[in-house]
Amino acid sequence: MPIDYLMHENDAGWQIIDVYLSGTVSELATRRSEFSAVMRRGGADALVDVLQKKAAQLGG
Repeated sequence: MPIDYLMHENDAGWQIIDVYLSGTVSELATRRSEFSAVMRRGGADALVDVLQKKAAQLGG
């Protein structure tokens, strides 16, 4: 699967600010949509819970 990056230069150097899967699917837009849906359903506490669960999954 092709992966493209959107990069931006700032004082710290070049940073990746978005990842595009197959050249068109923005990971940033996908996450923003997911997080917005969680916020609408359960507010900030629900979003914190989701993010903590995702972090735990990534941490092993």
